[in-house]
Amino acid sequence: MKKKILLSLTAIAIVFTSLFSFTACNKNKVKITKNMKPEKVYEAIVKSDVKSYTIEMKSEGYTQYYRTTTEGFSLTHVEGDKTSFSAYIYDGKRFYTMNKDGDDVSIDIMDMLGAKSSEATQYRYYLMNYYVLDTLEGYIYNEKNGYKNDYSVKVEKGKLIIIANDEDVRVTLSKINDISRSSWVSTITGLQRSALQSEAGIPFVFGQDDVHGVNYCEKAVIFPHNIGIGAANDPELTYQMGLATADEAKLCHMLWNFAPCV
Repeated sequence: MKKKILLSLTAIAIVFTSLFSFTACNKNKVKITKNMKPEKVYEAIVKSDVKSYTIEMKSEGYTQYYRTTTEGFSLTHVEGDKTSFSAYIYDGKRFYTMNKDGDDVSIDIMDMLGAKSSEATQYRYYLMNYYVLDTLEGYIYNEKNGYKNDYSVKVEKGKLIIIANDEDVRVTLSKINDISRSSWVSTITGLQRSALQSEAGIPFVFGQDDVHGVNYCEKAVIFPHNIGIGAANDPELTYQMGLATADEAKLCHMLWNFAPCV
């Protein structure tokens, strides 16, 4: 009888922790569908905890790409055959600034001495409000009240596109809370390439917490939390879980798992 109760509690623990992990990883996804109403897109964005996104701004003669996450942001400026790149990253202790313009590459590191850097978060909100939400809010208000709009809005799958009527400016918001493998590979490879091309030539050591699988990447295997794995009392199964986690982390170009927990 006691054994049956223990097995039942184990199963409940595993199912509960799995569902909790899945919900925690997906509750902030912002789903934009084709021809979705602009007011619904606006509502979806403001009601979500937006942690990352990409803004592409096309104007006459140049294109700028802003990519933001909770750890920082980057800007790529493309004008003809010239490309410049800047990145600003805060790891909790230091603030890194990287710039690449042609063959000129520089990396600056500022030790925050225990102070928190709010620049990454502030810039993340500023870009979203300045380029997207303020304009979209004005567009929705004008449409509902019969006023003239200076912009047109298109909604495609996963994208919101704002086009200025009188100017050659086109702003595209995409990859909101995008945690795909290709996104991680692109981000880490870009940062690593900039580090290696700097004067110091010192590569980054990029790590992440893989407590119960690669839970920062969509479509990765999400395992139960450690209490559920411990309750299963299966060392070989735990080892195989570690192998699968390591393989999927490497596919994201994450070569360091901070530490499994016990």
